[in-house]
Amino acid sequence: MARDGWVAQRAREFDQLRGQKIAAWTGVEMALREEAAAGGPQFEDPAVPCLQLLILVLQPGIVITAR
Repeated sequence: MARDGWVAQRAREFDQLRGQKIAAWTGVEMALREEAAAGGPQFEDPAVPCLQLLILVLQPGIVITAR
């Protein structure tokens, strides 16, 4: 599957969560930037109000993963 198709499928899966209550979630967070000005990875930035995740697992059993 082409990258655009993969992204579109993940967006549809994520959109299906509207109106659902997520009881718990776990994920593998990725750095926003690998090399920040202070050196090393940067995980927080006020200009980026979201997490960048490699894997997101939602309860009860909905799984969205990156490849």
